[in-house]
Amino acid sequence: MKNSILLGLLAFGSALFAQDAAPGWTYDPTGLEDRRSLRRSAVAGLESNADMERCAEAIGQYLAPGLEIELREMNSRNSPFAEHALFERIWNGIAVYRGEVKINRSNSGKLLSWYALEMEHQEVDFALLPSSAPSVEPEPADLTPYLEQEVWFPVREGLIRAELKRYRNFSNLHIETVRGQNGVLLFARDLTAYHSALPNDTTLQLKVFNPDPLTTAGYTYGGDPNGLLIDNNDQDIGALNNQRQSVTVKGEYRNNSFQLRNSRIVLKDFDDPVQAIAVRSSPIFDFTRAQSGFEDCNSYYHLSTYQEHMQSLGFNLCEDTVFVDPHGWSGMDQSSFNYDPSGGGNLTLGEGGVDDAEDADVIVHEYGHAISYSAAPNTNNGTERRCLDEALGDYLAASYSHSINPFGWERVFSWDGHNIFWAGRMASSTKFYPNLNFGGNIYIHAELWAAAIMDIYFALGRSVADATLLQSLYAYSSNIGFPEAALEYLAADSLRTGGANALAMYTAFNNRGILNIPNFSTDESGARAAGISVYGSTSFAQGESLVVHSETALGEWRLSDLLGRVHRSGFSGQYTLELSSETLTAGVYILSLHTQYGLASFRLVKH
Repeated sequence: MKNSILLGLLAFGSALFAQDAAPGWTYDPTGLEDRRSLRRSAVAGLESNADMERCAEAIGQYLAPGLEIELREMNSRNSPFAEHALFERIWNGIAVYRGEVKINRSNSGKLLSWYALEMEHQEVDFALLPSSAPSVEPEPADLTPYLEQEVWFPVREGLIRAELKRYRNFSNLHIETVRGQNGVLLFARDLTAYHSALPNDTTLQLKVFNPDPLTTAGYTYGGDPNGLLIDNNDQDIGALNNQRQSVTVKGEYRNNSFQLRNSRIVLKDFDDPVQAIAVRSSPIFDFTRAQSGFEDCNSYYHLSTYQEHMQSLGFNLCEDTVFVDPHGWSGMDQSSFNYDPSGGGNLTLGEGGVDDAEDADVIVHEYGHAISYSAAPNTNNGTERRCLDEALGDYLAASYSHSINPFGWERVFSWDGHNIFWAGRMASSTKFYPNLNFGGNIYIHAELWAAAIMDIYFALGRSVADATLLQSLYAYSSNIGFPEAALEYLAADSLRTGGANALAMYTAFNNRGILNIPNFSTDESGARAAGISVYGSTSFAQGESLVVHSETALGEWRLSDLLGRVHRSGFSGQYTLELSSETLTAGVYILSLHTQYGLASFRLVKH
């Protein structure tokens, strides 16, 4: 989302809280958004290769021993390498709000990970709640909720009876409220994420910015010698029009006209200002930037191209239609994605400042919210989890732009931001995760996660970094943070490649403090002083054995993973040691060896 402030109320009669007049607002007096779901990779009493239903049963028993807890499936997704299911928690016949359990299970039947908020399963007195209340009611006066449901609302002490309602219109309004006894508001938030067969498939010829005019020209905003590369109220400027490029993309021929649409991306005028979507009598869409059709072409091309990129990596995300209005938000400098509970959603691009539809970074960032919802519906809850969603969009934008032209890749929203209108964001950072304080701000530290994945992009290439990230999204759950997302990223690589890229990925997350990995910076030069040589590390990586030779008798030895867990240990007393990796899971390991000369340590990879 572009982090700008709304100057008025949301459309269609809805009111915002006086202290939260910004998109993405939240009213959370109990601190629910800041609670963290715990990542677990096992559950006691669960047999190996248990099906998803049995996994849910065992987890329910773990969460509330001796109590009647039902986990009811809400949705499931199949990624190329695993099955991912989201369950709602039912206690005494009533669903628990934010009580969902996410279970990730490999195609081979292994339980990979599961997430759930810890909570006391006991009804507590409503009087325990904070007495604060918003000064303005959030419900829209002219809309009927599409969902009304009795729920348990979790506070630290237990569960409180409440009612959940959700409201949505076809434009940019999508909110939920939870009210307890006597209508007291417990929680409310803006759910919008900001900044049919294909008939007659045909190839269209478009003129677009690719990815934006500053990147292709090689300048920052207004930094060209003549100062011409500026928005200038969307006027035709030769220096800008000269940055247009000719591209081709698949579209449709229907109703005797060529149209910018396919089964997954449909341009539609659903938000002010009213502006008809461009259609042509020929497949050539050649508009200058002062014409509204240019933004139509730009948004459609980049969205379609990114959809094709995901499919080339093997991911069928955003299969439901996303409707796109390239001229929305009443001309304001804002963009958003608003999911549709039945599938797909609406992507709205504003026109304030630089038109958002002129910058591929904005377009791809907003599509990132659609991708995230498609992979892990109903999980974008919690401050750090929502920050990950913003960081996802920023990374996808930076990755996409860099793949086209590397100039200024780190400036997310290269044309739309970093100018007189707003500061934009970065996909590079020197931040260190343990030093961060989110303070309820979902944008302030997005650059750290985006930068970490860009580190992997530069180390391993775009296809590896992108595909691993897309695979990891399916495992996301509410209220997770950067460390859990990093572990799911590593788990995704294990599913995709058997852990072939583990060392580079561990390095990226360790260097930025996202994962606290003991002994990761082990100095292997100590082996010479200890008189030790290791042979067969490649065989070890492939599930076979390595051999250690020592000039003196070996003493104690230990094989541990990067989280400090000891997998094997012993005392040798010999000059050689043979060690097999056959039963080890994929990952990076530290082999520590003692001799009379000292300690030597080695990093080993198991694929």
